[in-house]
Amino acid sequence: MLGLVALLTLPSIWALSTAEFSTSVVESFVDRRADYLEAMEQERKYVSNPDSLVWLGTDEGDRLFSHATLSSIAHCAEQMRQLPYVVRVICITDLDVPASPVGPMRSVTSRAALSASLRQGKIPAEAREQLARRRPISEYLQALEERKRELLPEQSQLLRDKLRSSNPLARRIIAADGTSHVMLLELVETGLLSPPEQIDITRELNRLVAENGLGGRGIFLTGMVPLQGFAFSQINQVLWSLLPIGGLLIAVSVFVVFRRLEVILFTLSLAAVAICWGIGSGIVVYGKFSVLMAAVPLMVLVIATADVIHLLSSYTAERGHGADHETAVARMFKQVGGACVLTSLTTFVGFASLVMVPSNTIRQFGFSTAAGVASALLLSVLLIPIFLQWLHNRGKAIAGQAVASASAERIAGCCLGWALARPKTVVLLTICLLVVCAIRSTGLTLDPDLTKRFSKRHQASTSADFFIERFGGFNSLEFVITGPREHTFAPDSLRAMLHFGELCKQEPTVKSVVSVAEVIREFLTRLKPYDNSDGVPESVKHTSAVIGLLGSADSAGLSALLPDGHDETRILIQVEETSYMKLLELSEKLDQHAQTAFGGRLSYSEKGAAPLVGRAVREIIRGHLDGFIFCFTAIIVLIVVGIRSWQLGWISIIPNLLPLLTLGGLISLSYESVDSDILAVATLGLGLAVDDTIHFMSRFKIELSRGVDVAEALVCTMRHTGVAIIRTTLILSLGFLPFALSGYWSIRMLGTYLVGVLFAALLADLLVLPALLKIAYRVRPSTPKTAD
Repeated sequence: MLGLVALLTLPSIWALSTAEFSTSVVESFVDRRADYLEAMEQERKYVSNPDSLVWLGTDEGDRLFSHATLSSIAHCAEQMRQLPYVVRVICITDLDVPASPVGPMRSVTSRAALSASLRQGKIPAEAREQLARRRPISEYLQALEERKRELLPEQSQLLRDKLRSSNPLARRIIAADGTSHVMLLELVETGLLSPPEQIDITRELNRLVAENGLGGRGIFLTGMVPLQGFAFSQINQVLWSLLPIGGLLIAVSVFVVFRRLEVILFTLSLAAVAICWGIGSGIVVYGKFSVLMAAVPLMVLVIATADVIHLLSSYTAERGHGADHETAVARMFKQVGGACVLTSLTTFVGFASLVMVPSNTIRQFGFSTAAGVASALLLSVLLIPIFLQWLHNRGKAIAGQAVASASAERIAGCCLGWALARPKTVVLLTICLLVVCAIRSTGLTLDPDLTKRFSKRHQASTSADFFIERFGGFNSLEFVITGPREHTFAPDSLRAMLHFGELCKQEPTVKSVVSVAEVIREFLTRLKPYDNSDGVPESVKHTSAVIGLLGSADSAGLSALLPDGHDETRILIQVEETSYMKLLELSEKLDQHAQTAFGGRLSYSEKGAAPLVGRAVREIIRGHLDGFIFCFTAIIVLIVVGIRSWQLGWISIIPNLLPLLTLGGLISLSYESVDSDILAVATLGLGLAVDDTIHFMSRFKIELSRGVDVAEALVCTMRHTGVAIIRTTLILSLGFLPFALSGYWSIRMLGTYLVGVLFAALLADLLVLPALLKIAYRVRPSTPKTAD
């Protein structure tokens, strides 16, 4: 049997060793890979895509525009350009000195001549040459250094003020108070960067900034790749630090209960094999190893440990009552084995219901965990008898005294005493608590936000606050106008784009709108009084001439708005929002504004990850709720069928609702909106709560069949199963507690909220469930069916 288990484990180990990692959070949310690939293909047409941009800012105070700081920024940017994954870098020193880019417009005569030429669709050669003859600030600084001169304070002040007033790009990378700046880095396509590379990017950028003496008042880093890098770092911490600590605490707790090193090694070995089987099967079925799979080992370890504890506790209890080895093994399977099968089946259904969620990542997680649960049950049934026989043959059988726990018995007895003395009061208070928690829970909304998954002191959180406060946010929503350029560049089309921009700016969280029409209007406005009052060209050829002139040096960033060889243009709307559902809500509002502004004249579509992920998350939440309803219903049916009692099945509903609604109540005290990852806690909490309820119900039915009254049946049940439930809850809580140290909310909730759910489930099974049984079953004798 052991050889067969080892043989079946080898393919799983091979699958784990050869698996590819999913490198994109966006891909993990989207159900249909074709939608993701289509979105990525659209991204490749443009430069400076929000998903491939890294915002790196520092707060330099009054010394930002000093000669030393600007030189450090230029040197740091040049070092970053040498990194293999960096496509380009834009920083302050790449901007033109304010006097140079408007050379052809210095005099009234030159502005008038330029305006007249552009109206005719002509670009004066002199104007093109002067615009192309850029003088970046970096070259200006270098010239000062060659002459051994410094940038005087009054020159610094003038440079700062003129940059923000004359250059749209400057307003994007220089804070309004002139104390902070942003370096915009465009990276290679995110799908080409592995998780370790994304982690290294954040570390390397922080290192370069610090080495150049920048960021004395703070280094701020954000964007899709840094956020993913931060998340991957936290997952590494889970896999290599917190998970081993949790496993160690579980091992120590198991040793305290059973006082045998062999039990610890057996439990961890069984769980390790179940984990390999579960994850291996998920990789075979779904392909890439997704981020969420990092939680599978913990889930399977917890459930496998619970099964082992219940079975071994039953065995040692029988040995403590004087039964020999063979009899104790037989009674272990008869009295607890069926309950373990039923608990594993209900837990399997709970995780398998996640396959209904329209997300390959969540489906893979649910499938892998369900497979791991089934594997743990199979291995427990097959290997525990072998393990116990091996101990017995060596004369080291686990003794009943080893599992005695006076504290657990006192706690169980105290809870039972309250339940039997005042059952109606206990049930009434429980119902009131359920109602309050249910009402509080209805006010919660589910909304994933990558920036809020980190602790408040984490660089991801401080960076998000910094960029929202100083620069109006770092996220952008995008619309693409499609059609022939002679139509898109027509005056009425440009006016429609400007109207759309004005409508967008009415939204409180929209900070800026960048489009071809906006760029052209700002340029033509500077030609006044020799151009149109509204800043819109008179004709298509007028528009083309302006674009051709500005494109000579691309100082206005037209390359980011007009892809070469494509009849389309992009509109970028910079927003403060960071959560996906709010971004989706805002995107839908902007879509209505687009319908109003374009009125069927222009063909447009959304672009970028935000609305794609937002729609995917909305469907994921619906799928979670549908799966949860199916899961809860199926579990109740399984309990009824497994215990063979409709009455016990319906009674089990209340104690299993209590921990879930308690979770909602606890969260509502701190949040109005919570990350959708909390649904994983609800799923795991339901599985663990149901497990304890089934064990309690199964033992209660066995005791009741002996012909004793309800009170005595509850006393016997509490003495056996109640104590085991307390042990498993304490052991599993200790295993989860290290995760409370994580700086990532989706992991930290396993060490906080999940532990709270476990204790709520413990209270429900030890106090509420006996009270319900006391009320439901009147004191009545019964003919005993068996004497054992």
